[in-house]
Amino acid sequence: MGYFDKLEAAIYVKNLTDSNEWLDKNLVTSSQVYYYGNSFQPRTIGAQFNYRF
Repeated sequence: MGYFDKLEAAIYVKNLTDSNEWLDKNLVTSSQVYYYGNSFQPRTIGAQFNYRF
């Protein structure tokens, strides 16, 4: 058994293609009041290493 037999590695990327789920809501009344909101999902890149001893 070597050193690398006990090592596990994983990498991940969330939102790789930059596909944002925009949540929009617009409301127009007779007095022309606008409600507007949206959401942004950032791109996340990570790595994880586990060593079993």
